Amino acid sequence: MVSRVLALVLCAVCGAVVAAESSASREIINFNHGWEFVRLNDKPRPIDAKFLVPREQMEIVSVSSEETEGENAGAVNAIDGNEGTFWHSKWQGQAAEYPHEMVIDLGGVFELQGLTYLARQSGSNGMIGRFEVYASMEPVEWGKAVASGRFRDEKRLQVISFAEPVEAEYVKLVALDAIHGEDFASVAELGFLRVNLAEKGADWESQFSVLHVSEDDLEGDEDESSVGDELGAVADKEWEKVSLPHTAYVEPLVVNNQWQGICFYRKTFDVGEELAGRKIFVEFEGAMELADVWVNGEHLMQHAGGYLPFTVDLTDVVEYGEENEMLVRLDNNDHPTIPPGKPLSGVDFSYYHGIYRDVRMVVTNEVYITDAVSANEIAGGGVFVQYENVSEKAATVKVKTHVRNDSINMRDVVIEQVLRDAEGAVVLRDKSEAVKVTAGGNEHIQQSFVVDDPKLWSPDSPNLYRMVTKVTAGGEVIDSVRTRIGIRWFEFTREGGCKINGEPVYLLGTNRHQEHPYIGNALSNNAQWRDVWRIRNAGYNTLRLGHYPQDPAVLEACDELGMIVIEPIPGWQFFNNNETFVKRVYRDVRDMIRRDRNHACVALWEVVLNESHAPHFVERNAYEIAHEEMPGEQCFACGDPYGAKCWDVSYNQWREDITRPQDAQPDVPGFIREYGDYEFGGHYSTTRQYRGDGEKALLQSAWNFQWSLNRYKAQYPWTVGCATWLMFDHNRGGSENIEGSGTSDIFRLPKFTYYFFQSQRDPDVDLPDGIESGPMVEIANYWTKRKSPTKVVVYSNCDEVALLVNGERVARQRPDDGPSTEYGPRYEGGRPFDGGNCENLESPPFTFSGVDYEPGTLKAVGYIDGEAAANDAVVTAGEPAGLRIEFGTCGKELAADGADVIFVYATVVDGEGNPNYLADNGVTFEVDGPGRIFGPSVVDAEAGVATVLLQATREPGEIIVTAEADGLEAAAATIRSR
Repeated sequence: MVSRVLALVLCAVCGAVVAAESSASREIINFNHGWEFVRLNDKPRPIDAKFLVPREQMEIVSVSSEETEGENAGAVNAIDGNEGTFWHSKWQGQAAEYPHEMVIDLGGVFELQGLTYLARQSGSNGMIGRFEVYASMEPVEWGKAVASGRFRDEKRLQVISFAEPVEAEYVKLVALDAIHGEDFASVAELGFLRVNLAEKGADWESQFSVLHVSEDDLEGDEDESSVGDELGAVADKEWEKVSLPHTAYVEPLVVNNQWQGICFYRKTFDVGEELAGRKIFVEFEGAMELADVWVNGEHLMQHAGGYLPFTVDLTDVVEYGEENEMLVRLDNNDHPTIPPGKPLSGVDFSYYHGIYRDVRMVVTNEVYITDAVSANEIAGGGVFVQYENVSEKAATVKVKTHVRNDSINMRDVVIEQVLRDAEGAVVLRDKSEAVKVTAGGNEHIQQSFVVDDPKLWSPDSPNLYRMVTKVTAGGEVIDSVRTRIGIRWFEFTREGGCKINGEPVYLLGTNRHQEHPYIGNALSNNAQWRDVWRIRNAGYNTLRLGHYPQDPAVLEACDELGMIVIEPIPGWQFFNNNETFVKRVYRDVRDMIRRDRNHACVALWEVVLNESHAPHFVERNAYEIAHEEMPGEQCFACGDPYGAKCWDVSYNQWREDITRPQDAQPDVPGFIREYGDYEFGGHYSTTRQYRGDGEKALLQSAWNFQWSLNRYKAQYPWTVGCATWLMFDHNRGGSENIEGSGTSDIFRLPKFTYYFFQSQRDPDVDLPDGIESGPMVEIANYWTKRKSPTKVVVYSNCDEVALLVNGERVARQRPDDGPSTEYGPRYEGGRPFDGGNCENLESPPFTFSGVDYEPGTLKAVGYIDGEAAANDAVVTAGEPAGLRIEFGTCGKELAADGADVIFVYATVVDGEGNPNYLADNGVTFEVDGPGRIFGPSVVDAEAGVATVLLQATREPGEIIVTAEADGLEAAAATIRSR
């Protein structure tokens, strides 16, 4: 164990004071603040990114200019692997003028997908601004640039992705100007990214890189010597003061070499003497990935797994009236016995790092309601709520409460349930009979009561109740727990599809990874809520949490906003035939259900390792564990169609011809868990489009989803729904670029796909919390200069749409109603917007053909029953003239808690304030007040919008954000954190 002497290594920090009145039943204390943090290992050398062309093979063919004085001059320094040296164009005497060129022989033919650029590290002069990159088989004929743009004003590695992979033996970099205006150029290191052979392929099957191993791990309880050595290694480092949630490394926008390693968190806190004799726990919602916890030098536990909670019992180790110290060691290296288990280099998402979710201290009396996960009771622990006989007239609510007695005396306890509606009015009270709980023992107390005229939960009416569970002994309340519940009844059948409270509901879904740029998975609760709001606002009613249990705040938001949830255990294309790994898979099933079983939103439990082809007995056992943990008729376990074939809802199969049957289990309904991306070109999918790729590319992506949804809705009701891959663009551990098939980009800015799905909503339904409802119209067009006549696509849920150019009506028509056809050349984009492939959609698009282009205003007006109901307009933008700042709060205020983050958008506008969707100006952001920018403060606009991530400090107040760009009128905006 770690000796208390280690405190000599650790300097004291300002800690929390934990105190409570002895008569209090339960105290929940925010434990997110007052931490210090240090990494044992720094980030690997950035120039050693995966999949680089070997440096030892490369040679400089030619350079337009290089300084002849000093070691940091020759062009060879740009490819020597030493970030301390750099190439420098001639500057002494008569400096060589821009442009500067460098030609590099790769030493062989490679399929390239991008380059890496590292600016000189010893100064800022000569940093390249605008650039062009060319690739060729011969160093004389270069053709069109494969990449162009502007490097950022920063010293970190920058990754530039090519528009598409290109085979080449030679590469030419052309530097067009310097960021800071000098005549000369400098580069520390250049690298060239090969296509990852593990993901190369355009066919359907190339997505699968399933790995089966039989490996042990070296993990184990840390002893004093090993941890002492590690702490000694960081003794001279500066420990950073942090609040939680926290990321162990601020990553670049494109994460191509994610930090992995060991880091430490420490916190000092006082525990008041009046708390002696009470129980003290610290609950971690999530920490990545192998966590060891010490308190006052005593090792209390090790937890393996980064996505589910764990609780540390401090009762017997804290010192009352004195300072205590908690030390947490985290290890997010590859661990084959910890699900998901697959090495980061081969997984399709990023594991990230840190104590990235909330931590709280819970103080109870010695007789208390347990935590559902740490109690480790089958179908028990904590408070467990289930429903029977649900209708609009009445519903039976069954509650099981687990009480533990850690005192030395037997206690008689009574459980009281107090149910309140959303307005706080008491709906009912129900008391149990007195139950004896022996000293050192525990009991489950069951109650059942009927709620008359219940306000039922559904996606369109997400009604919720607050239930307070009180434990009374000797007439005194000695513990209480609050649970938010939603009364509802799910049915899944092949004949009737999905029904909620007897009403049919099509599951129109998407997938989400929980990351944000720069901070990885360390999102505040508010940021999680905003993401769910964005998903609901896009028209979806179902969310699959691919591929792991996400923050509890996500489930809370889904309860509030009416989002049906499919929740998976951690897993992706990996199985380890190792007893420890398998046991942890089973534990994940239990812990996931125990944590989230009371959420109204959870409909399906995905208890299979995603796309992993685990042995049939593992899948069968996982299925049985799920039903053991959640007995009754409301447990619906789902999983892949290959394997055990035991699911209550089976995922549909994948077929190369883009059919998605579910005949593996012909007696149960199916669900399509992912669609719209991989079937259209594999890793080169035509769905994967960034906002900056332009109008045509974004329409192509939207068409792929429209064509697919129309095809798959024809399978209803035996296919109960489907989920796009995916909602937000994201980084991937095994790839060198951002995955671009999102409905919105990584900054949560909508693509055209967003409005297609938004148009599928019912115009007669009003949704809560400011979610856009009712009739809508959106023109999927920037109305920039183009060939004429042209095609204009409008998304709307109205009966008719009229299109006008500069006030003159072009046409008024009903939605597309052409026939459904085969896709066509699948890897070439098919035949987009042919006026058909929409017969199964709630609201087909409106495709206007033969529209004459004329600069000015393009307007669409939607009509319902002949009355104008909604409209949209886009204006041909003039030259960029200024900036406009907006804050992405989504109706949720920025919290002054040291963790909350929002996106700040600076839109490039013309002199009339119209967005210029072609602008790519470099924008510099500055912050004044209690906030800071996470990641770079100088960014290029993409499709007319530059985005930064703003984090509030713990001090509330006004935060002023300014944005500037060369030649444009600056902008400023103010937001208040509270």
